Amino acid sequence: HSFTIGINQFADWTDEEYERLLGLRSFGLTGSQLPVKQFEPLSNGGNIDWREHEGYVTPVKNQGPCGSCWTFSATGALEGAYFKQFGKQKVFSEKQAVDCDYLSHGCNGGLQENAFMHWMKFGAIFEENYTYSPKDGRCKEGNIGADTPVLPMAFRVDVGDQLLRDALDHGPVAISVQARGDPFRKYTGGIIDTEDCGNDIDHAILLVGYDEVNDFWTVKNSWGETWGEKGYARIKRSKGKGICGINQQNSMPVFKDDY
Repeated sequence: HSFTIGINQFADWTDEEYERLLGLRSFGLTGSQLPVKQFEPLSNGGNIDWREHEGYVTPVKNQGPCGSCWTFSATGALEGAYFKQFGKQKVFSEKQAVDCDYLSHGCNGGLQENAFMHWMKFGAIFEENYTYSPKDGRCKEGNIGADTPVLPMAFRVDVGDQLLRDALDHGPVAISVQARGDPFRKYTGGIIDTEDCGNDIDHAILLVGYDEVNDFWTVKNSWGETWGEKGYARIKRSKGKGICGINQQNSMPVFKDDY
């Protein structure tokens, strides 16, 4: 394989402790509440890395011992969409979604889409005004007040590697993967290219890039810079559900629907 696994911060965790971090809750029988959008491609392919476009991607964060990955995936996508619309880089509060998104379950898991729908009713709050802690709490957004207008819309990216690539042309994408197995849990570097990663999605991360020459996605995790490649990972692109299930359950918030 073209990736390595090794000793990292999860090496001495029990499976039960580790799986508490994996807070993505899939649609199951309820289905998605967001409309599907087939994003128009803006290029004929090629490399793209939103980290190279200053303002779109904020520094790597750490969710701590809380199943709040879904909020970090959602804020990462929101930060990119906000910069695209307003030209200002802002770090958004995951804690707002943990405490106030009642469609989800805070540290016990949730969906990026639920966070988007919450921000469509109550505007997002900056991290500096509602700071993160890895635990559930009482919602304070009514006392703090929104820092942004309500989010006008968010869309689901339909299943497929090319549809995901087209969406990435427009900004970072909130995505879902299976992280339960060793290829992701113990990942230390390289391109994850094994079907053993599985496709039963359980973890939410952020898609920030694609390398056409070597055919891999670049993703941003929320486990701090000591995991993977300074908080990032590379995953081989493939058809169907994708390596680690990356092609399946993905979405994007938009402040202006001109896609």
